[in-house]
Amino acid sequence: RGFSVTPGPIDDLGEFDLEGDLLRAGLFLARGRLLPSDADLERARYWLDEAVGRDPNSVEARFQRGRAALILGDPRAALADLSEAIRLDPCAAAAWYFRAYARQDLGDYDGARSDATVAAELNPDYAGIVESAE
Repeated sequence: RGFSVTPGPIDDLGEFDLEGDLLRAGLFLARGRLLPSDADLERARYWLDEAVGRDPNSVEARFQRGRAALILGDPRAALADLSEAIRLDPCAAAAWYFRAYARQDLGDYDGARSDATVAAELNPDYAGIVESAE
């Protein structure tokens, strides 16, 4: 069951005396991670944009933003973020998994099969998508 996130002081990070963009990026990432469970993906995407903007090398921020884009029906944006997550961490099985779906949505069935195969090699729990991609 999801939960509600009530707007409050964390919505205005100016009230906090935080040092460094990486700490802020962590807060934005945490906030973006909470929202999808509340089906508020557009708002989550805002927080994830902030996280990526503050820490462009965050694999998780790229992954979460790509996943949100895919769910929101934007496979091109998903492909870009998930590809960057994979570039940053080629062993990120979940990024390969979701990129397979982004490629499938874009009509790149060979790419989808290839990504599904890599995802399954990295994490056997993803083996089922290889068959569905064929």
